[in-house]
Amino acid sequence: NANMLFISGGNDVVGIGNEGDLGVGLHIKTADCGGGTPGGGRDNLIIEDSGSTGMTIIGGASNDIGIAFGDSGNASIGMVNYNNSSNYMQFNTNNSERMRIHDGGDISIARTTVDSTNAGISLESAGTGVFVRSNGPCLLLNRITNDGEIIRIVQDGTTEGTISTSGSTVSYNAF
Repeated sequence: NANMLFISGGNDVVGIGNEGDLGVGLHIKTADCGGGTPGGGRDNLIIEDSGSTGMTIIGGASNDIGIAFGDSGNASIGMVNYNNSSNYMQFNTNNSERMRIHDGGDISIARTTVDSTNAGISLESAGTGVFVRSNGPCLLLNRITNDGEIIRIVQDGTTEGTISTSGSTVSYNAF
């Protein structure tokens, strides 16, 4: 039922359907890397080379570029997106943005902005692998309630200490 069909050794290899759909899996191979065949149903598109290998997606300077992950109920329930106009990358799960890497290297988790007074978790990088910031926190943890454990320090499955709050008091507990 294809408008164009490529056959190799008597087997249908690739077909282009009436709607322009490209049928069957596509393996783009410059050289064999020796990695074998991918499993788990992740073989619809394979890009392979024995050296450095990659894929480039290019879009307009003020547009988004992304990869969507979907199911039968929602074609983009998950997504990795790059915003060219503001130069940030976002990660979506369950149809909502969950993490953003900002243009300066700051990372927001459960928020879309770096806000030193109202962040879920905000890590701000100086670009050296060390998290520092001269004008605010380098790690901010914010609880919705005033009381409770903020940080638990665990080593080899054993709790070694906690940091918790009660009203305006902060407690550091070593075990």
